[in-house]
Amino acid sequence: MSTVDITSNTFLKTCKSGRHQYIGRRCIQCSREKSLIWASENKDRCAANAKAWQDKNPELVKAKSKKYYDANSEKCNAASRKYQAANPEKISALASEWRRTNPEKVSANKRAWSVANKEKVFEINKKQRLKNPKLLSEKKAEYRNANKEKIADAGRIYRAENKEAIRLLKANRRAKKREAGGSLSTGLVDRLMVLQKGRCACCGERLGDSYHLDHIIPIALGGENIDGNIQLLKARCNLQKKAKHPIDFMQERGFLL
Repeated sequence: MSTVDITSNTFLKTCKSGRHQYIGRRCIQCSREKSLIWASENKDRCAANAKAWQDKNPELVKAKSKKYYDANSEKCNAASRKYQAANPEKISALASEWRRTNPEKVSANKRAWSVANKEKVFEINKKQRLKNPKLLSEKKAEYRNANKEKIADAGRIYRAENKEAIRLLKANRRAKKREAGGSLSTGLVDRLMVLQKGRCACCGERLGDSYHLDHIIPIALGGENIDGNIQLLKARCNLQKKAKHPIDFMQERGFLL
């Protein structure tokens, strides 16, 4: 049976089932119903065809997925949480496999997270140190043994770029060894350089780069390891002074103190 749509002056056909009217060569609704029936009877084949198409068109699949997610983010997140809760073992296995096959991406993600969460990283490492001090020592020793050249190069670079910090560290370490207490603050050398106008406090010569941090009252004579008890001396002057009292040392040099 056929009819004519008067409003649009279009010739409409009725399909064999008698349930639909259509224009053109075939009934679209009947075709869709047949496709659905076929798909339900051939699920494995449909899945294989779909996977083959996805493998062939990854960019198109990615674009469609993103478009759908942008339009249905809440729905997608809820479905994802539900699936994860129902399949923890499967999720864990997939994650492990991904990490195994993408080591460079894993390392990059870890570095990015560490940079963005420095305080969290510090707290995590602190807890690990307190929980497993022996294991941490073993890991450090293992790393040092496996990376001797790398550590040596890093040490040389650091010492070359942080001469003031190294001098302060050595002075604090010597004081701690002698149980003098106290510590020297960062920036002390720069402040003393300005106060001493870049010259040795004993001989008055330019300090240059080979200066020493000297305890004015030596620690051996009861001096403290504090900023106010530090002066900059040429290496030669400091080695001559040793643990002498500053007045005795300067009098030996002919100064009337």
